[in-house]
Amino acid sequence: MRFRLVRSALNLFAPAPDKPDRKAAKRAAREAAAAANAPIVAATPVLRDMFDMAPHYLPCDEPFPLFNTAAIGTRTGFLMLARSCNTLCRNDGTYIHPEPSQRTSVNVLFETDRAGQVANRQRLDDSLLQAAPEAGAIEDIRLFAWRGAIWGLGARVRWLDATRYRADQVLVQIEAGRIVEFHPIPSPGGARIEKNWVPLVAGDDLFLAQSLAPLCLHRFEGGRIVAHKGTAPAGREFPVRGGTPFIPFRGHYLSLAHQAPRRANGKIYYLHQFVLLDDRLDLVEMSDPFFIQRRGIEFACGLQPLDAEALLLTYGVSDRRAAHVRLPIRAIERFCVI
Repeated sequence: MRFRLVRSALNLFAPAPDKPDRKAAKRAAREAAAAANAPIVAATPVLRDMFDMAPHYLPCDEPFPLFNTAAIGTRTGFLMLARSCNTLCRNDGTYIHPEPSQRTSVNVLFETDRAGQVANRQRLDDSLLQAAPEAGAIEDIRLFAWRGAIWGLGARVRWLDATRYRADQVLVQIEAGRIVEFHPIPSPGGARIEKNWVPLVAGDDLFLAQSLAPLCLHRFEGGRIVAHKGTAPAGREFPVRGGTPFIPFRGHYLSLAHQAPRRANGKIYYLHQFVLLDDRLDLVEMSDPFFIQRRGIEFACGLQPLDAEALLLTYGVSDRRAAHVRLPIRAIERFCVI
C-alpha cells in the first residue's frame, strides 16, 4: 500500500505521457534557432573590414562604462550623449549588477568639435523628469533638432522589482545641459515595454517610428501621438527597429537600424541595416544586413552629416563603449541604391 501511495504521489509531479514537455520544446527551439543563426552571423559582413572606419571612443570618468552614443550637429561641432549604468552586459546577453534592487543610470553630454575632440562634458540634468509622478531613468536617448531646439527621444524605465520593469517613450527638450520640457508617450498598444523608437523630422512635423519592419509611424502633435502610417507587430516581436534618427539624404530619409537579436555560438548578435524612406515616408529600401565594428552586440544611435564624403555614425559596443566613427558615403552606396 505504501509503495502504491508513493508511486501515486510521484505521478502527480511527473509530466503526463500525452502532454508535451514545454521546457524541452522551448530549449530545442532555441538550440535550433542558434544553429540556424550561426552561418548567418558568419556570413554577415563587417563595415570596418570593408572601409576605413577606425572607431573613436568618448572618454569616461564615470564609475561604470559609457555606451550607446547619440549625436546632433551644432554650430561648432557636435553635441554627443552617452549612457552609463551599473548593469554590465556580457557577450551572451546576460546582465550583472552589484545590487539588483539598486540600479543606477545617468546620461553624460559631450560638446565636441567637428573632429570629435571633446571640449566640455557634463551630466544631463534630468531633475525635471525625476520630479514627475512616475519618475524613472531615461535611457538610450536619440538626439535630434526640431523647431530650433535640441530634443531627445528615449525610454523612461521604472523598475517594478528586482527583475521586472516598465518602459515607455518620452520626448525631452534639452537646453544648457538640462531637460527643460518633457512629454511621456504611452504605448499605443498598452505594452509594458516600449523601447527603440526613432524620430523623423519632416519640415515642421515630427514623426516617431515605433517599428521599421513592418513600418509604423506616429505623428507627434499637441503633446500626443496620432497614428500616421502602418501598424506595429503584436507583442514584442519587432524584426527591425531603431536605430538612429532619420536624416535627410539625397532626397530620402536615411536611418541605420538593428534587427531583433540573434543567438548563436553562445553569444548575442545585433545585425544592422540601412533604411530608406521617400518624401512621402514610404519605405523605399532596407539594405542587406551588416555589423558596424565587430560581430556581437552593437547599437547605432546617431547619424549626422560630416563632410562631402562621409557621415558621422555614433553607436555603442557591447554596452561597454561609447563609439563614433566616420562612415563613408560609399559604404551607403555599397548597400543601397541611391
